[in-house]
Amino acid sequence: MNIETAKRVLERVAEREMVSLDKVRSEIELLIARERENPDPRVQDFWDCVPYAGDQITAEELLIYLVDIINKA
Repeated sequence: MNIETAKRVLERVAEREMVSLDKVRSEIELLIARERENPDPRVQDFWDCVPYAGDQITAEELLIYLVDIINKA
């Protein structure tokens, strides 16, 4: 999956839930921020494996990473 495909998936979620794309992104990114504060070492190991380009992980980057994990299983 690439960034454009991830964006289209998030757009479909927004349409299905009848909310804006920004709302979907912000909810996911809020969850990411909250969970990155989880002190559990296993949780921290997970977040350390998620690749991202900027200052923080985006919804699209997390989606790409999760799909890649599923595809490898």
